[in-house]
Amino acid sequence: MRKVLYFALFVFAIAICVSCSLDLERMVLVGKWVYVDYSPYGQENTRREYVFNDDGTFSFRSFYSGNETESNTGKWSHSNGKLDLKGDDGADKSNRTYGEDWSIKFPASPGEKALIGGYEFDEITPEVKYSRSEGPKDKGKYQEAKDFTVVINETKTKCTLEYSVKYTKNDEVFHSYTWTFSYDLEESGGVYLMKNCVQVKADVLTAYTINSSDSLSIDSNASTTRTYTREK
Repeated sequence: MRKVLYFALFVFAIAICVSCSLDLERMVLVGKWVYVDYSPYGQENTRREYVFNDDGTFSFRSFYSGNETESNTGKWSHSNGKLDLKGDDGADKSNRTYGEDWSIKFPASPGEKALIGGYEFDEITPEVKYSRSEGPKDKGKYQEAKDFTVVINETKTKCTLEYSVKYTKNDEVFHSYTWTFSYDLEESGGVYLMKNCVQVKADVLTAYTINSSDSLSIDSNASTTRTYTREK
């Protein structure tokens, strides 16, 4: 009985240590982190800012030559060296739009592929949902896989296009994100034009490394690891 009690206390102590470690790591991440790069003439080119709040909310802003190009807010959490950023409204301000001037040509019969933006999409549910996958492609230091899913309402007046990208190293995901594009559909000459795009970026998973209490490295995309410093 005494051995069982000692073992239970030992397990409890380990659990407390793990919990304290996670809490300390969270405390280190809380704050404002800034990355800046400069031109050869000392002018600020790119500036990126993450703010991780203790209440689990975050904000992100990106600037180029002093002009804001992207912003996002939402919820953040961390686990095993990964940041999970669930955005509220990550609308991109740089005019990046999937499906701009795209159109949809529906299959003439069940089993045929739909043509969306000139690309063939496999039919999942007749006249409702179509998908297309690319990769994983070997990019040297990482693997890249893309998934596209288009969902169309029954009246063919609206659709959404989800564009998901996943990056892996040694079969482990270190960065992924999903763009969602919503469109109005307008029938024209047997095809449906995709108009009035609204876009949202959310559910970003990215790897990070705490270098010190004032230095944080983030794999913000597949080819770039940026080092952020704490702004005091």
